[in-house]
Amino acid sequence: MRVAQVLTQGRKRRSINWSQSKLIFDGNSLFASHPTTASQRVPQRVLAAAPVNGAAAFAMLAIGGQTTQQMIDSAADVDAAIDPTKLNILLAWEGTNGMIDGAELQAQRMKAYLAARKAAAVAKGAEMLMIVAGTIPRHEVTSISIAERNDRMVAYNKILAANWRTWGCSAYVDTRPPGGPFDLPDWSTASFTRAETLPMWSPDDAAGTYTHLSVLGALYIQALFSAALRRL
Repeated sequence: MRVAQVLTQGRKRRSINWSQSKLIFDGNSLFASHPTTASQRVPQRVLAAAPVNGAAAFAMLAIGGQTTQQMIDSAADVDAAIDPTKLNILLAWEGTNGMIDGAELQAQRMKAYLAARKAAAVAKGAEMLMIVAGTIPRHEVTSISIAERNDRMVAYNKILAANWRTWGCSAYVDTRPPGGPFDLPDWSTASFTRAETLPMWSPDDAAGTYTHLSVLGALYIQALFSAALRRL
C-alpha cells in the first residue's frame, strides 16, 4: 500500500498541548460502526495514534446512516460536547449518505453545519478548530446509479477542496490522494476490487457492495486524519 506524500491540506500553526485538547468526531457509519470492533475504528485510532497518543479528551458522536442534514438537525450533542476549558477540534466526515440530493446541496449543507458549530463554540467562549474530509468511493445499488453517485461525490470533494479555508476549517482531508487505494480510475466493479483497493472494504458488507471500511481501510484513513492533526 502506497500513501501519497500529500495526504492533507493545511498549514502548520501551533504546538498543541493534546492533554488540554478535545477531539469531537461527527459523521456517519465510516466513523461510527465500521470496523465492528470499536477500538479499530477511525476515531478511536486517531485518538490513540500520534500526535495525540491518547492524551486528548474524546467525543464520538457520529451515527451510522446519518446524512449531513441530519447532522445539522441533531447537532445539540455536538454543541454540548464543546468544552470551553480546552482546545476543541471537530472532525467532520459525511457526504455520501445524502448524495441523492446532489453535490452542490450536500456541500452547502456541510458549509452550514460547520458555520453553526463554529458559532456554537464562540457562544460558549470556546476555541475550536475544524477538519473536514472528502468522501471515499461507494459501490452500492440505490435509487441512483453507482456511477452517478460517485460522479456526484467527486464533484462534492472538489467543492470542499476549493472552499474549506473560507468555510473556517483548519484542514481538509483528501481521502483519495493520487496513487492511493481510493483513487479509482472508474466506477467499475473491477476498480473497486483491484488488488490495492479490495482489502480496504469491510468483509461485513453485502456481496457486491463496497461501502464500509475494513480494519486496514480504517488504518489508512486514520493516517490521513492524523496527518491533518499534525499540521494544525
